Order: sequence, then structure tokens, then C-alpha cells
Amino acid sequence: MIHDTGLTAALDRKDFAALEEEWLRLVAEAGSSLQPFLTAADGMERLGQPERAGPLLELLDQALQEQNLWPERLELLRAAGRRFVRTGRVHETVIETIERCYADREAELRYAMAAVGLDKAKDETPKLWDKVDRLRALLQYCPGLVVAMAGKGVGRIVEVNVELQTLKIDFERHRAMAVGLRAAGKLLEVLPEGHLLRRKLENPQELEALTPAALLQQTLQSYGRPLTGAEIREAVTGIVPETKWTSWWASVRKHPRLVATGSGSRATYTWADSAAEASTQLLDQLAGADTRGQIELLKRAVAQGDPELATAVASRLSDHAAEVQSRDPSAAFEAWVVLEKLGDPPWRPHDHLATATSPDQVLDGLSTRVLRERAYTVLREAREDWRAIFERRFLFETDPRLLGFLIDTLRADGNDADTLLDRVLSQPAKSPDAFAWLAAAAVEDATLQQRYGLRLLRQILRGIGDDSFSAVRARLMEQIEPGGAVPRLIAALDKAGASEAAEAVRQSRLAEHQRRPLLNALYLRYPELEPEREAPLYATPASLVRKREELRHLVEEEIPANRRAIEEARAMGDLRENFEYKSARQRHEYLSARAATLHGELARARPLEPGQIQPDQVRIGTAAELEPPNGGQARRLVILGPWESSPERGVLSYESELARLLLGRRPGDAVEVDGEQFVIARIETVTEA
Repeated sequence: MIHDTGLTAALDRKDFAALEEEWLRLVAEAGSSLQPFLTAADGMERLGQPERAGPLLELLDQALQEQNLWPERLELLRAAGRRFVRTGRVHETVIETIERCYADREAELRYAMAAVGLDKAKDETPKLWDKVDRLRALLQYCPGLVVAMAGKGVGRIVEVNVELQTLKIDFERHRAMAVGLRAAGKLLEVLPEGHLLRRKLENPQELEALTPAALLQQTLQSYGRPLTGAEIREAVTGIVPETKWTSWWASVRKHPRLVATGSGSRATYTWADSAAEASTQLLDQLAGADTRGQIELLKRAVAQGDPELATAVASRLSDHAAEVQSRDPSAAFEAWVVLEKLGDPPWRPHDHLATATSPDQVLDGLSTRVLRERAYTVLREAREDWRAIFERRFLFETDPRLLGFLIDTLRADGNDADTLLDRVLSQPAKSPDAFAWLAAAAVEDATLQQRYGLRLLRQILRGIGDDSFSAVRARLMEQIEPGGAVPRLIAALDKAGASEAAEAVRQSRLAEHQRRPLLNALYLRYPELEPEREAPLYATPASLVRKREELRHLVEEEIPANRRAIEEARAMGDLRENFEYKSARQRHEYLSARAATLHGELARARPLEPGQIQPDQVRIGTAAELEPPNGGQARRLVILGPWESSPERGVLSYESELARLLLGRRPGDAVEVDGEQFVIARIETVTEA
């Protein structure tokens, strides 16, 4: 910086001899910043000594040329060329310098200079530097440069065609993508050395080895601006596995150097130089924060172990306790829960909840399960009418664990919860979350299975197809899968109930792969309910073994493992933004559909037995040798089941059009295959492809 040199001091003293001496010393130092020299030259001109600046600037120019610092020389010409370059030579000198800057890109430079008009006008016009800027913008892109583009990710420039004004860029999923040079400035971000996105492309293993805190620090410092949680997630995708994002983010958000501004999905994050600096920034936020903002700051202070910030926020909330309780009772309750972790809160919520005309207002304003459960506990302690409140809240509560808490609390106190559950089952569309909870509870509760049985089964099937249950449809769908409520209810039905259940399943809006396992379970208990079987599916013994093993692996290993993954993901919190839960649910749907398909196919499967297959005609389990009547290439076609079908190897499914053409034909018969005439020369028995 200029303040670190002797040039400023010499200027202040107007000691021009000392200034020149210091100037010469600095010129001899390779790589010195231009700014001290330019500031000193301005100072000399301001002090009426412009004749001293010209020769000194010329010495600096010569030094830059000797050291091949051509980009720096170009900047010197821009800032002070008029002071030391002979009149009429500025344009020519600039062109010479530009040619030195891009000596390794001669062809591109020629086209670029023509494109911006630097190859024509030789006069020194105000447009000279505008043209230079346009030229440098065109030539900033070179092969090998790493860039980022919204929606495309990170890529590397592989070709620059200045003549056509286009770049070719290899993105991970879009190879050789063309981008116009004029649009490149708006679309592309050049990634410098060390930028997180560039390191992801060049050395992802190095990033994967970082601790969570170090990776977050690298991310925020690479961008140099506050990032939202969504932007951070996008940046670390590929480094942090999608299945680990929720836990990774939960851990790094507690770091004492992470500074959050705002709340919810709009919150942005920066990385402070130290924990003390982070605390200072959060304290600055406190001055303008409303009650909710203060509570967010208090949560962060407690989570990050920042006693100074926690004390400051607690003091602010305590000073306005009465105002907070009257204006926003839900916020007051939330503040009390957090303040309780620090010691004695400045108020108790019992008094407010005990006298509130509508405690629902407090409960509806609490956004998390933990807060609402705590409020329910306080209500039970503070009010005599808590039972009526619990019963009313059960009909409208949305969190499954809180629904269980309400019912368990009522039962523990000797209340009759069955009447409440009957009400839910009678009108499930009015309380869809409570109904979904009831269906899930029936999985393990034999009393519920016996009490509601067929009635609950019917309502579950209706709910899956009813738009009134769209918010809980995924939870209802879980109940038709292996281990869910519907298979448990089926197992407890008598014959009459099973018959009605089978009809309900057939009339439901379930897909065939969802309906089939339920019907198979009913038919297994009561075979007489099963309608006439579908056509058999013939397969080789080896295929049967493979399919049975695939089904066993699905039912005994993959589906249970996936169900555990769903439970682990659900335990992480809000399902609306829980990628792990959604991913596990999608995987579960695929596995269940595949298992149902295998169930149905294996139920129809019949093995091909060589001893029962006669080669007197083309049958399932035979191979036909086809020969052209006039000579040529013979063909061998094998007829097996759909599981073995491989047309490229000449193995046909008996369900295919060509196989149906051949079935029943005998040796000597003429057939047409793919437009060619053949004669069946011989037939032999086969049991494998």
C-alpha cells in the first residue's frame, strides 16, 4: 500500500530528491504495485511538478518491459500514458503492449482486434480504452479456463473461436456446449484458483477429506458473499452425499464462526474471521431485531455456546417481558423454553396459558413439535379443562408423534379415547392427520386391529384415492405395504370380512402392483375367494430360481433396509425439506412395485420340464432350425418364456408375434421370417436359452 512506502512521506515534506530516490529503489523491486507510483505522480502534478513525473514514469515503464510485465504496463499506459508517451504514439504503444500480452494467441488476437476496431483507427480517441476493454473481455476466455454457469454447473473451456464469436465448454453433463462470446460475460463466472467449484472439478478428493467446518468455510469464502442454505447445499453437492446433507448441515450450523442473518429459508450465512467477530456481528443484529428475530439469535447463541450473546438477548427479552407476552404469546412461550436453558426465565408461561380464552392461539403459533409438546404439558398442569383441549386438538394436530402423545396422555388419565377415535374413523376427511396416525397405530396395536378391522381397512383404501387426504397420502400408502396396517388387518379377518375386503381392494384406486399383494394375501387365507387364475407363465427352472432369489432378497433384505432408512430420515425433522426422506420413499415405491410384480409372476409361473416337451412340432421349450429353400444363411430360433427372451440371440418369448407364428408348425413347413422364406428343417427340445 502507498502508506507503507517512503513516497508519501517525501511528498508530505515536498522533498522531491528523496521522492526520486525512493522511486528508483521501488522500481528495482520486481513486481512492485503500480498504485504507489501512480499516487506519487498525481501528487507531483498537484504540487506543480509535472515535469518531474514524466521521466520517473518512463523509468517505471522501461522496468516493466524489461521484466515482461505486459499486463501491468497496459495498466500504466491507461492511467498515465499521456504523461510520458510522446504525443501521437499512445495508440501504437497500446497495440504493441497488447500484442505482447497475448503473444501466445496471435490468431485469436487478430480476429479480436478486428472485431472491436483496434486494427483500424490509429488516432488517439476517447474510444481507445473502451475498445481495449472490449478486447480484453473477448480474450479473457482461453482453453483450459474453468467457469461456472447457472443450471449447467462447472466446466472447462475447450475451444475459443473468436472469428465465430463462440466458446465451446465441456460441462459435466453437457459436452462441447456452445456459448456466444457476447453472452459469455453475463452467463459465465470465471472461477479463480482455490474456488470451491473449481476444486470440485480438479481435485474432489481433497475436498472430501476436509472436516465439515473446513468445507463450509471454504464454500463461504470462495463466493465472497452471503449464501442461503439452498446455495450452500448446491455448492457442496457431490462432496457431501445427498443422504448425509441433513445431518451435515445440522452439525455445521452450530459452528461459532458461522453468522446467520434472517430466519427460515431466507436466512443467509457468512463466515467470520473468529468466534469473537461472529459474536460481534450477531450482537449488531440484536439492535434491530424484533421478538422473533431475538429468539432466533438466542437459539443460535445457545447452540453455538456464545454466553455473551445469550446474556445480551436474554436481557433484552427480560426487559420487555410483559410486552412480549401480550403482543405475541407464542413467541413469549418459545422464548421461555430457550431461556429456561440459561437459568430462571423472567416469566412463567403457566399464568398466561391458565387464563387464556383461546390457548389454541398459542399452540397454533408454535412451529415445532418440541415446542407444542412442551405447551401441551404446561396446559395439563395449568388448566382444569385440559382434557377438552386435548380432545379438540387431537382432531387438528398434524404431527404424528404429538397425536400419539395426546392420546397416551388422555388414556393415562383414565379418559375414554375410543370415542374420540370412533369420531375420527367416522369422518376421516375432517381430521386427515389424526386418521393417518390411527392407521399407523393399528400396525402394532392388536386392540385397534380387532376393534376397527374391516372398517379401518376400507377407510384407508378410500383415503388413498381421495384428494382430501393428499397431505397424508404418502403415510396412508405405507399402510398397504408389507408390514403396514392393511396386511395386519387382513390377517385378522374372518371369511365374510375377507370377501368384503377383497371387493374393496378390487374397487380401490390402487395400481395393479399395489393391489396384487393384498389380494394374494386374502386368497392365501381363503383360496375359495380367488377368481379363475390368469394364464400360466412358463419359465426355465434356472429362471425360476433366479426370480425367487430376487424376491427373497427384496422382501428380506432390501425392503427392510429401506424401511429403516425411511424411519431414520423421518426422525431428522421437517419432511417437506427432507431430501433423505423423499429419496427413501421413492426407493420404497420402486422396491414395493418390483416385489408385487414378482409375487404375481411367480404365482403364475410353471417350470418347463424336458420330459414333457415333444419335438414333433414347435412348442414352448423347443428350438426350430430354419433353412432357406434356395441356400443361404440358416437361422435357429428358440421359444421360451418372457423371462428368457433375448431376440438378439434368437431366443423368443412365446408371447411375441414371431413365436406365435411358429408355434404348432412341423418339420417341412414353410414360414416367412422378417420378409424371408424359410423351411423348418428340424425341431429339438431345449430348457435353457
